[in-house]
Amino acid sequence: MDFDAKHADLANFRYITKIDKNGYVLFLDNNVEWFIGYWSRLKVLNWRPGDRIIINKSRHSAAEDYILINIDKKQNVWASIINWN
Repeated sequence: MDFDAKHADLANFRYITKIDKNGYVLFLDNNVEWFIGYWSRLKVLNWRPGDRIIINKSRHSAAEDYILINIDKKQNVWASIINWN
């Protein structure tokens, strides 16, 4: 998927606060933890705390499936909610 900032709501984003060392778990500034899919984790290994993330509902069948779009890296990954407060 090519990222086109013209079609994204750049005002509605979260910040990455932490990434586990293997790229499987991503933590955002709203205390939500995300599990990153196996292949997507390779992209996440290049992401950094402070990167801006847009959360978009995925077309996958599970209710907890989402696409996380990194505005700064212009990449997207499949993710599932692990924990939210």
